[in-house]
Amino acid sequence: SDLTVPSNIISEYDGQTLTFSWDSVPGATEYDVYISDDPSGTFVLEGSTPDCFWMIEPYETKIFIYIVAKN
Repeated sequence: SDLTVPSNIISEYDGQTLTFSWDSVPGATEYDVYISDDPSGTFVLEGSTPDCFWMIEPYETKIFIYIVAKN
């Protein structure tokens, strides 16, 4: 079935961990998180989660993410 795009993505940094969270998508059972250092470049799958958040160690450069809802 068609799923909507995750929305209300929030990033938080506590000095050690960068956390992204988003609103759940109705019907989604999992989310894939992709990361790139260039918004027009190649995005690489960072991982998958059934939760509406993702935690990573901070990068030395600016990063861009996109999240895909799956079922």
